[in-house]
Amino acid sequence: MPNLTIAVPDPAAEAERYERILGTVATTGTDGSFSLAAGHARIVLETPRSLELRLGKLAPDPRDALGQPRAAYMAALTLRTESLGQTEEALRAGGMEAVRTGPTSLAVAAADAMNCALEFEASAP
Repeated sequence: MPNLTIAVPDPAAEAERYERILGTVATTGTDGSFSLAAGHARIVLETPRSLELRLGKLAPDPRDALGQPRAAYMAALTLRTESLGQTEEALRAGGMEAVRTGPTSLAVAAADAMNCALEFEASAP
C-alpha cells in the first residue's frame, strides 16, 4: 500500500482533522506519527523532526522555495515495487541516485525529487 507522508507540527491534532474528513480512525505509530487509510493508500502524519531522524540526509527541506519555513508539507511518497533491483536500475538510468535504506527498501533524496523523498519498498511475496 502506498504512503503519502505529510510533515506537520502536531500530528495528533492533524490526525483528528483527517479522521473527520476521511471518516476513518487514525493509528498511532511508536514514533508519535499517525496514519490513516485513504482508499488504497495511507496518509502518514509526522513531525519534521521525526522525518529528519528517520530519513537523515534524504529528508526534505522544511523551507519553501523562497527559504521561508513551512508549517506543513508533503514530505515523502512511498511506493511498493516487485523488484528493488529493477527500480534501482530505472532510477539510475533516469539520473537519480537511489540509497538502500534497509534490506527491502530504497529511497531517493528529497533534494533530487522536487523536495519530496521517494521511498520504494519491496512487495511481500
